[in-house]
Amino acid sequence: MGEKQCHVVMVPWLAFGHLIPFLELSNALAAKGINISFLCTPRNIEKLRPKIPRHLTSRINLLGFPLPPVAGLLENAEATFDLEQDAVQYLKKAYDMLQEPLEKLVKSTSPDLIIYDFAAYWAPPIALKLSVPCSFYSVFTAGSTCITRYLLKLSAITGRQSTPEDLLLANCFSFPSPVRYKLHEAVRLCSGIGHNASGVSDVERFESAFRGCQSLLVRTCMEFEGEYVAALQEICQKPVIPIGMLPAAAVEEEASSVSSPEWVACLRWLDQRDPRSVVFVAFGTEARLSKEEIEAIAAGLELSNLPFCWILRRPSHVSASSTAGGGGPGGNDKEDDVDDPLPPGFRDRTAQRGFISMSWVPQVKVLAHGSIGACLYHAGMSSTMEALQFGLPLVLLPMVIDQGLVARLLVEKKVGVEVERDEKDGRFTGLEVAKALRLVMVEDEGKIILEKARELKSKFDDQELNDGYINRLVKLIRGQGNEEDEEKASASNELNSKPSTL
Repeated sequence: MGEKQCHVVMVPWLAFGHLIPFLELSNALAAKGINISFLCTPRNIEKLRPKIPRHLTSRINLLGFPLPPVAGLLENAEATFDLEQDAVQYLKKAYDMLQEPLEKLVKSTSPDLIIYDFAAYWAPPIALKLSVPCSFYSVFTAGSTCITRYLLKLSAITGRQSTPEDLLLANCFSFPSPVRYKLHEAVRLCSGIGHNASGVSDVERFESAFRGCQSLLVRTCMEFEGEYVAALQEICQKPVIPIGMLPAAAVEEEASSVSSPEWVACLRWLDQRDPRSVVFVAFGTEARLSKEEIEAIAAGLELSNLPFCWILRRPSHVSASSTAGGGGPGGNDKEDDVDDPLPPGFRDRTAQRGFISMSWVPQVKVLAHGSIGACLYHAGMSSTMEALQFGLPLVLLPMVIDQGLVARLLVEKKVGVEVERDEKDGRFTGLEVAKALRLVMVEDEGKIILEKARELKSKFDDQELNDGYINRLVKLIRGQGNEEDEEKASASNELNSKPSTL
């Protein structure tokens, strides 16, 4: 008899920092013979489809359900990337209407497992109703997830929403750890997790995600975050399953992407730089940098006197007519002063050592280029993993959500430094940015950080190591395999145990 054909339904939140990790897990499972149904929306599918390796397309079914019209939600807005932060609540309201398509899908296909994101608070009840096992996939680090669960339990005990003071004092680890929020992060986070237009707060969504799952999947490995995985297991009191770093799928997708004019110009510019001399600068899909933040980053790059490649997302205060542009011999267009988000004269002053683009370029291809020596990042976990996969040290400037916690974890692991900023309001200066950049790229301390980043590279891009984590997950999904009967029963129980009442 052949191996059992298993089917998993993926239910990601509509943010690319979530969609991509869910798709990478889908790719990894499909490569092991698991069939995937990926619940999504039409425009997001257009962006995700090229990221599926050709030989896996028959196993991954991208299901594009149109979002219903919602007052306050822009037409064609299907991801947080399309919206200002205060409009994301309307996206959540529309997203919640996908529960009906999910229930119909599960009824008609009887999957072996539903893997859902924090926002899909309605997925666990559907799974319970239809007797299908479900797992919560946290795209955050084990340390960040642990703090989130701790704060939710604290709220349940106190009967109130977490305050900034709660976040500052959160100490859920039995070992010394720098992974905690700073004051400005705590204030910002608490202001955004309360009630919203969807009628369900993020606190309630996370609570449902933790309570309703039979197991918790975390994109990490014991070799990187072992102590935090153990802490998460202890506080959740249910199986926590590390799934590895999922490095291969992203690399394969980027390597097969079609070259764009922006990438051709960027590559030409990078080819002219010395090995490991360039700082790659990017701040992800979620953070909208303010005018003041852009000016401080620009000042830091200028003061550092280092070559840089800056992929700058169009800020909300700049019109959509502003497109790719940059200094240096890259063939980039120069923007009109009225629309340029950068300080006056910055492009001219850095023309001989800077490449700036407000268009998409394949990030993994940039990171793989031999001229890149370090990254100035927002500490988003997906981008961070990609950088460490290439052994690149990090200069960290966290902006939103859990990025401050990720930054502190990476500093603890000695693979990066965090830009110093005001504890109360989070402000930073160009001088602090330049100081951190030069520490990593020029000073002796940077050699230690580079060495540690290279050490971690051996774990992040170790295919055999990461394959082992996926193989274990596949065995849990199948509930069978080549293990002894006792181990089979244990594996099956991990995914089929009753939801916890924690």
